[in-house]
Amino acid sequence: MAETMKLPMKEWVPRLKAITSQDMGEMKLGNALFHQGNFLEAIDAFQAALKVNPDLAGAHFMLGEVYHKQKLFSEAIDHYQQTLRLKPEQPWVFFRLGAVYRALGADAEAIGAFQAALKVNPDLAGAHFMLGEVYHKQKLFSEAIDHYQQTLRLKPEQPWVSFKLGATYRALGANAEAAEAFRAASNLRSQREGESPGRRDSPQGLGAVPDWTTDGGDPTLIELE
Repeated sequence: MAETMKLPMKEWVPRLKAITSQDMGEMKLGNALFHQGNFLEAIDAFQAALKVNPDLAGAHFMLGEVYHKQKLFSEAIDHYQQTLRLKPEQPWVFFRLGAVYRALGADAEAIGAFQAALKVNPDLAGAHFMLGEVYHKQKLFSEAIDHYQQTLRLKPEQPWVSFKLGATYRALGANAEAAEAFRAASNLRSQREGESPGRRDSPQGLGAVPDWTTDGGDPTLIELE
């Protein structure tokens, strides 16, 4: 790319257009393969895009996503960090980096990444929830409660979050607050399904744990191109 820019304008403009077309073509192919679950071929496409343009942040991010899916966490971390080197104000990338660190059990690094996401976007509900999870694991219950509450402020109809809040209060011995949170979780579940509330301090019937992987926008991050 740098060598191309040294040419006279009438020569480098067509070359630049060709390079942009080529790397974006590989990106589109890689995205299609990724969504089809063809991860090995997607890796080839994204790597081809980076061969044309090593600073294509979107290709680094999507390689992070592919490696994350494959549980190749070191490789995922490397590409998420490359993305942030090129596009440092992307809360979604910090969130995904934190998710990898959490999967590795690297709690301090996970907390740092989730906090970085919230510094850019304080209303990223998934980052609040994940911080609640990490703090709960570390038995930092007051911090966990704060972030579960922040999650519910942003996503008030999540029975699982209310349940986790109740479990944290119970771990603190705050039984009245725990009962209130469990009751809220049970009521939310019954409102969703039109059923009578079940046992309030049990996760049974609450459905799947919230999927925060769509919280923050399109994971293909078009703005990273």
